[in-house]
Amino acid sequence: ATFYTPTMSVHDNTTSKAELEKIAEEVMEKLKDQNILIIIGGSEANSVLGKEIIFRHFSQGYLDHRNYNLLYKTFGDLPEYIAVHLLLILRGIHVPLDDIASYIQVINTKHGYNAIRSEDIVWASSVFWLNPILYRSIESFYTYLFWGQTQSPIPHFSVGEARYMPLIRMGLTPFGLTYYLDNYVSYQARTFLASFQLGSSPFYTRPYGGLQLRTDRLWSYQDFYRLGVEAHIWHQPKLLMQPNDTVEDKNYWGGLLGLDNQFRVSEHFSLNATVLYKTPGFVEGVEAAGGLLWRAGLTLHY
Repeated sequence: ATFYTPTMSVHDNTTSKAELEKIAEEVMEKLKDQNILIIIGGSEANSVLGKEIIFRHFSQGYLDHRNYNLLYKTFGDLPEYIAVHLLLILRGIHVPLDDIASYIQVINTKHGYNAIRSEDIVWASSVFWLNPILYRSIESFYTYLFWGQTQSPIPHFSVGEARYMPLIRMGLTPFGLTYYLDNYVSYQARTFLASFQLGSSPFYTRPYGGLQLRTDRLWSYQDFYRLGVEAHIWHQPKLLMQPNDTVEDKNYWGGLLGLDNQFRVSEHFSLNATVLYKTPGFVEGVEAAGGLLWRAGLTLHY
């Protein structure tokens, strides 16, 4: 992250409280996109986790009841959260400034006028209720509770050996609301993901969006090693990450390319190492700044 530090005089030790508050407001004003990225971080993390659950299990064709419950919590978190928030408002109950209210406040302030409202987010997030996998998640809870069924198939279309499932959802971005159409395809134990993103914000005259392509097993060596590849390309407004950055009604091209390496070290453990290179821009679950990025992790197989 790049932080903006206002220039102060040699008499900084006598700076008044009012002056310090003004400086703090100046910092917040200058770094609005950093503020937005922090505010939407929880919702963004849930979306990334939900996508990963489906991506890692889609070739198997089923999820157990624990993963279905987790999937419901991740993807259903935003519409459920907003519905409860609005219910409290309609009942006249004071709601403190939370993530959704903070997002609306900051993104409207960033662009200079109030164009995004809580009702807009409610209607946009409700598209997730169109996905059959959401209802399968709810069903899996009761089939496990009453009949002890631990696994349920993932809803999909089949053509020969290939399986396909679309998933539509809404996400919050520094530019406004964005719709995602995630397309999962499984063929011969490989999973492919093609995710289309499209947003139309009242702050910009041009739509913005992108495309993500990913596969989990481009190449493998026995059961020891798997190589996955992902690539993104986008056309979106510039992020305001520097003190002198200003809003422009213009889109910029950007992209990301990554290699995902998985090493199976035992029956129950795998080591993961991912290397990414990206240009500056907003991508779910990835650092906003550009450059070479490294990730490392551990997978538990049970």
